[in-house]
Amino acid sequence: MPIISHKDTSDEVKDAAVARVREELGEWLHPRWNTKWNILRWLQAEFHRRVVICGRNYKEYLLSIADPECLPVKYGGTMPDEDVVRSPCPVPKAYYWKPPPGYPKPEQLHKITIPPAVDQTPNLHQFTGKTRCIDFKIEPWTTMGIFTTNDSDVQFWLYYAAERSDLEVEGVTELALPTATLTSVPAMDFFDYVAERGGYYQIRMKNHSTWFKNAHIKIRVYDQNKEEIPILNSDEKWIKISQDTPTDIRLEDWAKDNPNNPLNQKKSREELSNQG
Repeated sequence: MPIISHKDTSDEVKDAAVARVREELGEWLHPRWNTKWNILRWLQAEFHRRVVICGRNYKEYLLSIADPECLPVKYGGTMPDEDVVRSPCPVPKAYYWKPPPGYPKPEQLHKITIPPAVDQTPNLHQFTGKTRCIDFKIEPWTTMGIFTTNDSDVQFWLYYAAERSDLEVEGVTELALPTATLTSVPAMDFFDYVAERGGYYQIRMKNHSTWFKNAHIKIRVYDQNKEEIPILNSDEKWIKISQDTPTDIRLEDWAKDNPNNPLNQKKSREELSNQG
């Protein structure tokens, strides 16, 4: 079993542990476990020094790096198991997150799959992640209401260009919204953006947090009239369009409270004219 140690383990100890595991399990190791081990060995040296693979005598190893009074009886220590080892209780369904009124359900959002990040730097926490882009054609003074939910941390940008062909041209495309990190939480995010200029907008999503598995973000974009703004490149194989269309989207609240909403701006101009 893998044990996270607070002490650095020398390369000699690490190699000895590997040899012991291979000696004990040898012929029982399935090829897929060899593959996983090769992936594990690929991780940074700093991570290697903090992971120890123990055999059957893991309790003896734990006692060599920790005092018995710091470990539960289950792991060879003297602390009562009931004080520290507890079975997790299920979260009552009453505490589950539920979409507010007027929000779509998670399964009604379009699913974007982003491949895992690729480590290309000496720092364990820096990754060159994969990016997916979805394009929209937007009329001037459109308020974009963006619903998202994601299972991994995803970086998020919004870019603008007058022509769609310019969205990928560096120096021509403009950053409409600065970088934001959408954290993985069991809820749905909502934010809005007023597109003052008509043209093409591109949402870029980057997976920079997962090593071995895909990240998924679900998204759907509406305008202030509760009409969905279609994804122009929805035929991409990494986009799964939901066929379940929400029928009770309520955008009146955010449209009414947002001072940048064109309807509110028109109302404000009328109010100023009446006051004058």
